[in-house]
Amino acid sequence: MTSRPNILLLISDDHRWDVLGALGHQDVRTPHLDALAREGVLFSHLHCMGSCVPAVCMPARAMLHTGRNLFRIPREMTYDANCPAPSPSNLADTLLLGEVLRASGYESYHVGKWHNGRESLRRSYDGGDAIFLGGMCSHYAVPCHPWDPEGVYSRDTERVSHRHSDDIFSGSAVQFLVSRESAAPFYLQVAFTSPHDPRMARPPFRDLYHPEMIAIPPNCLPAPAFDNGALQIRDELIEPAPRSEDAVRKHLADYYGMVSGLDDAIGQVLLALDHCGARENTLVIYVSDHGLSLGQHGLMGKQNLYDHAIRAPLILSGANLPRGEISDALCYHFDVFATILEAAGLSQPSGTDGVSLFRALEPGPYWPRQDVRGYYRECQTMIKSHAAKIIRYHVNGESREERFDLATDPWEMRNLFNIENPETLRPELAGELSKLAEYGFEGIPS
Repeated sequence: MTSRPNILLLISDDHRWDVLGALGHQDVRTPHLDALAREGVLFSHLHCMGSCVPAVCMPARAMLHTGRNLFRIPREMTYDANCPAPSPSNLADTLLLGEVLRASGYESYHVGKWHNGRESLRRSYDGGDAIFLGGMCSHYAVPCHPWDPEGVYSRDTERVSHRHSDDIFSGSAVQFLVSRESAAPFYLQVAFTSPHDPRMARPPFRDLYHPEMIAIPPNCLPAPAFDNGALQIRDELIEPAPRSEDAVRKHLADYYGMVSGLDDAIGQVLLALDHCGARENTLVIYVSDHGLSLGQHGLMGKQNLYDHAIRAPLILSGANLPRGEISDALCYHFDVFATILEAAGLSQPSGTDGVSLFRALEPGPYWPRQDVRGYYRECQTMIKSHAAKIIRYHVNGESREERFDLATDPWEMRNLFNIENPETLRPELAGELSKLAEYGFEGIPS
């Protein structure tokens, strides 16, 4: 990457890590994201560290914008003053990604969803358009604001657009790219609400997938096998349990339609980047905030710590990055913060937790993280390495544990906890599970 590259950060909502053609998905079509991956690096093991609130998108994005782990993000960015944190952080004492880039001379511009509070938005950007302050809405009735430099965003300025959200946000991003005249490098964030429900794909993507042709993942169940402490939230009630295979196929077909529509909208932004001559000196990052279950383990939402909920796609593409590489480095959203600042030639503020992903691309064993951890609202905790994973549950005064061999059981279907013959485990797996179990990881960040 040459000095002072532009930064284009594309963020989606609820895009599961494996729903990409670039990772061999047999049903979904994502030609623009696949091309971006061919032109850069696809990180296949990005993890959302979890959440203290049901809206997992809030802490996921807060971690990305602060470079801090779940337990150190400002409470104001999650809208929950009761969010447990061993070392509570305040927004006033936190430097944000856009804020750091602005101070170094970047033109900072935001389009789309912002679910982390008005003050953090005001501080992060010089301008913006089509500002959606919320978690979800109808994709054909998006309440948007023009940019407000004071950060008020009163109801008087809210306008409901009946264009599809993909068209609204990609159109505003394209307009910024083709009309800007500044010689300064830009930091443009485009935050889509797709493929979050309600799943209302625009034509022609609405009819692209036929439910009867959709393959169901092998770990799908009609209902959860036990209470994980998060079964009565909105996401789990979208399709009441028990869920039939036909119902799951319909949800998956609608979801894939949303993903393909999102892919097309991203393609429009990337085309504008090419047309304005900025592609060569732009670091393009595509990332989602978390995944989604859609029937796997009998669950529908993202309020769990299985891989289908905590892993999300991450693609980096730029002038000096390798092409067509897939990295399995275990990473978090706050590593994206560190990566962007390194690309811009800037140091991380004190008190941050991320590691630049450029280190994962260096020859040799330089990536420092050998495990990742997860947490959901004091009822679920998790730790995993590449080889093994442990999830612990604490619900209604009862505890439960799941242990998985990820090498032979990537769908997390066979719980090895309390198996009758533990000596039959691969010796290296037994050692890995034993090591993970010894960690005091109950709500303690890595």
